[in-house]
Amino acid sequence: MSTNSVRVMPLGAQVVFFSEPTNNLPDWETGSEAAVSNETSILIATREDIAGDVEYQVSEGARDSDGKILVYECDLDLGTGTVKYGSILSNELFVANLQASGIRNVQVFADSTTAPSSIEVCIN
Repeated sequence: MSTNSVRVMPLGAQVVFFSEPTNNLPDWETGSEAAVSNETSILIATREDIAGDVEYQVSEGARDSDGKILVYECDLDLGTGTVKYGSILSNELFVANLQASGIRNVQVFADSTTAPSSIEVCIN
């Protein structure tokens, strides 16, 4: 998989990344987290939707150093090797097929630790 880059409307100041199929998204604990996850998905905090779209990238393997900050890291079960990402609330979901499936380390990078306008999910 090459790097996929899209712009999405982050309704509810959040975007999502999840393994297909899933019907179980995590819940925010305090609302001030950079992200929350469960075994198959991540919710990622962003800037408010009234501030405009968010740039969202998904990449697999080594990433370029671009000044973004690591804001979250976890292991996810990406069982089928197919993931969806984007905004569920604004009905903007995109599909990526990974080179490898199973339990993978996932890192979330952002241009800011508060209200980011650019997100990258890197699958290792």
